[in-house]
Amino acid sequence: MLLLCAIPARADDSVFAVSRIQVDETASSATEARELALTAGHRHAWERLIRRLVPLRDQASAPALSATRIAELVSGFEVVEEKASNVRYLAELRMDFAPDAVRRLLRDSGVPFAETSSKTVVVLPVMRRAGAVLLWDAVNGWLAAWQGLPPADGLVPMVVPKGELADIADIGPEQALAGDEARIGAIARRYGAADGLLAYAALAPRGDGGASVQVTISRLGAGTRGRTLVRAFDSTEGEDEAALLARAAAEIRLQVEESWKRDNILRFDDRRTLVAIAPLTDASAWVALRRRVDEVAFIERSEILALSRRQATLRLSYIGDEEQLALALAQHDLTLARGPTSWEIRLRGAGGDTAPVPMPAPAEIR
Repeated sequence: MLLLCAIPARADDSVFAVSRIQVDETASSATEARELALTAGHRHAWERLIRRLVPLRDQASAPALSATRIAELVSGFEVVEEKASNVRYLAELRMDFAPDAVRRLLRDSGVPFAETSSKTVVVLPVMRRAGAVLLWDAVNGWLAAWQGLPPADGLVPMVVPKGELADIADIGPEQALAGDEARIGAIARRYGAADGLLAYAALAPRGDGGASVQVTISRLGAGTRGRTLVRAFDSTEGEDEAALLARAAAEIRLQVEESWKRDNILRFDDRRTLVAIAPLTDASAWVALRRRVDEVAFIERSEILALSRRQATLRLSYIGDEEQLALALAQHDLTLARGPTSWEIRLRGAGGDTAPVPMPAPAEIR
C-alpha cells in the first residue's frame, strides 16, 4: 500500500523541563518576595538547562538573556511546595521551557547543543584497595562517594544502588568487572535502568602520605558506543581519601555527561536521507515503532513509502551521521542496522531481534 505521507518528527520534550528549583527571597512584602523568587527561579532554570544541553566548552557562547526574555521561553511552571511569611518566600519550582523556542534561540545563536536523553544507567562503583576488590562492602568509599552525589540533572540519568541484600544477591564485584550481562541486567531492571555503568577505581597510597586513584568507566549495554574512559586523580594538600573519591566521582559523572553531549550534538549543517525497512508483527508494533521514531531528535521528517501487514518502508530525513542516528534510536528501543539488501529498523526484541546496535570499536579517552 503506497501512502506517500509524511510524519513530522516530535522529539522527546521532557529534557526541556527543569525540576527541583529551590528559591528563597526576602523583600519588604510577601508579594514582592514571591516576584523576586520567580525571577530568580527563571534564571536558575535557564542556567541549568544550558548546562544540560550545551557542552561545557560552548556554554560561554550561550546568549545572555534578560529575566523577561527567559520568561518568554517558559511554557509553564509549577509550584511544588512553598512557604511564606510577611517578608520571605521559599519554594520548590518546576519549569517547562518551550522546546521549539529554545531550539530556535540556540541554533540562531550558533550554540551547539544536544537533546537526546540517554536511557537510565545503574552505576556499579567497584574499588580495588590493598589487593581487595570491593563493591557492597561498608569500607568501599568509592560507593559512598557516588551515593553522596546530588541527583543527576543531565542527559544521562544515573541511579546508584543502595547496597542492600538484593543488590548483593544480584551481582558481586568480580561479576561486575567481568561484564556479566545477566547479572548487570538483573540489577538494572530492579532499579528501572536499561544499562550498566561500571566505575572501577584503583586506589593507591603515595609516598608523601597522599593517595592516587585511577578510574576506568565503561558503559555496558546495547545501543552504546562501547567507549572506555580513563582518568587519574591525585589528592591535594589536606584532602583526605573520602574527599578525593568524592571529587573523582563528581568529575567522572560530568565527563560522562560531556561525552554523551558531544556524541549527540545536532548537526544542522549535515542533513541526510535514509530508506529503511521495518518488519512488523502486528498493528500494535507499527504504532509503537512510529511513536518511537517520532521521538528521536535527529529525525526531522519521516515518510511512509509503503505499508503492509508484514513491513513498512520509511524514508527518514535526519541530521548528523548514521552512527548518531543509530545511537539515538537505541535510546527509544529501536535498532538500526544494514540488512542483506537495505537498512532495517526494528523494535528491540521484536521478531526475535535481541542484537545490539552495531557501533564503532571501543576508543579510549585519557
